[in-house]
Amino acid sequence: PPLTTDECCLLSDNSGCFKCQWFFQNHTTHNCLNDFPDANTYKMLTADDVESAQGKKCPHPVAVVTEEEPAVKCACSSDDERVAVVMPSVALGDGSDSGEEYVALFSVPHFHWSCLVNGPNVPSAISMKALIDNGSHLVLIDAALVKQLGLHHHSLPKPYTVSVALSLGDHKCLSLQQYVVLSCYSSDGLFCSHSVHAVIAPHLCTPLLLGMPFVAHNCIVIDHELCTCIVKDTRYDLMHPPVSVSLDLNKSPASTYHEVYKLQQAVMMELNEVLPRYHVAAEASYDNMKAEFADCFPTDILPAKSLPDNVLFWVQPRDATKVILLCSYDCLKKYQEAWR
Repeated sequence: PPLTTDECCLLSDNSGCFKCQWFFQNHTTHNCLNDFPDANTYKMLTADDVESAQGKKCPHPVAVVTEEEPAVKCACSSDDERVAVVMPSVALGDGSDSGEEYVALFSVPHFHWSCLVNGPNVPSAISMKALIDNGSHLVLIDAALVKQLGLHHHSLPKPYTVSVALSLGDHKCLSLQQYVVLSCYSSDGLFCSHSVHAVIAPHLCTPLLLGMPFVAHNCIVIDHELCTCIVKDTRYDLMHPPVSVSLDLNKSPASTYHEVYKLQQAVMMELNEVLPRYHVAAEASYDNMKAEFADCFPTDILPAKSLPDNVLFWVQPRDATKVILLCSYDCLKKYQEAWR
């Protein structure tokens, strides 16, 4: 029988499927794999059925994580105006009793890359956290960071007009007219990005926003599931850089010297064992090659070891007493008659 108005309301309010008429499902009528209810045993849906289906759900969530990322230090001094909004919190959703599908996350952590930037106004590179956003078609940089680095301003060929949604529901249009040329590199110095055009934006929520031009120009592959940003050429992961080996400064120089000496002795012992075997193998290979190409090694040719090492070359003229006469004309002989 067709569903009544009350049944439709119950299914709509409790995530129900209008085909199989089950409550709290993650599918709809178009992708439902269940059959229609049996007409012989069909009973009208009531509020008791909703309570019964709710009791069958998993009583505890799969995971609940409350984690806050460290706040990004903005280059701007005022918090009144923003070009974008950064939401650093993350939470995981609940599971379903079917076990086939889980609810997607409300939000995931942003891709914050700890990098170094340099400019004429700073004596050394400054460390900062850049936001990698492959959903932005621009690379944006805060105006305060540009002033701090002392980067040279360039005028855009065509101004960009952006619309900012404010808290009161109004829209404010901003015109971005200048850009700078910027290059970033990793803290360990293993990766240096290609130079990109960063559009200057006032009161940006993050000092530097690296959009799709940065990702495409540096051949970076982003995996949102594994939270990786890997450079295809070098396989360098911006989000998970290799762990650097730290030196033990409390270690005495004497102990370090003894360790190096032991390693040196071990290397010398191994070389003394390996080199004689390689020498014998090289001599046998030389004899075999000489026998194979015997026609190329006449017996009258002296070995290379018996040749003098203090003579670079030796020229034997046909007649050592013959005087070499120079021509009295400055051109070739066949053109001599024409010049007379």
